[in-house]
Amino acid sequence: MHVFYSTAVKSLLNSMNEKNFHFDNVEADIHEIRRDLRWLSIYPQALGGCIQLNKAKTTPKYLAKYATKEITGSPFNIMPDAGNCKHFLLLDKSRFYALSWLIAELGKLKDTGLRVVVIEEAILQTTPQGKAGKTAEADALKKTYHLLGPKQPKQQQLLDEAEIICKTYFKEKNLELLITGEATVK
Repeated sequence: MHVFYSTAVKSLLNSMNEKNFHFDNVEADIHEIRRDLRWLSIYPQALGGCIQLNKAKTTPKYLAKYATKEITGSPFNIMPDAGNCKHFLLLDKSRFYALSWLIAELGKLKDTGLRVVVIEEAILQTTPQGKAGKTAEADALKKTYHLLGPKQPKQQQLLDEAEIICKTYFKEKNLELLITGEATVK
C-alpha cells in the first residue's frame, strides 16, 4: 500500500512540475489536476480502513488555514473503520485536510469556469451559422458573460487563482509530507 500510494503522489508531483504550475484551460488543467488529487483522497475511503490518519506531534501553523469547518466536518475526511486490518498506511491528518481543502477549492473554480464553457458551447450550437470561427466564438463568449452577469469571473481569473492556490499548497510540500509511515497492530 505504501509503495502504491507513494507512487501516486510522485506521479502527481511530476505532473505539476512539468506544468510549472501554469494553467491555460479550465477543463484540461484545473479539472485534471483536481481529478488526480481526488484519487489520493478516494483510496483511503475505498480500501477498507487500511489507510488511517495520524495526528502529528507538532503541526506547522500554516496548515491551520486548511482546517475549515467545511473540511474538518466532512464525512470524506473520516477514515473507514479498520475492521480486522492489522497493518496500516498512516497519513498526516493536517496535510490530509489540506489536500481535501485544495480539492474543494479547485472544484469551486472548475465549476465556475465550466459554467462559462457550457453556456458558450450551447450558444454556439444554437446560433445560426452566419458567422464562423473566432468571430462566432467571440460573440458567443460575450453573450455568455452577459447572461451570467458581472459577478462571473473571467476564465483567466479562475486559472490565475488556481495557479496561486496550487503553488502555495505545493510549495509547502504538503503532498511530500502526507505519508507519515506505517503501523502494525498485534
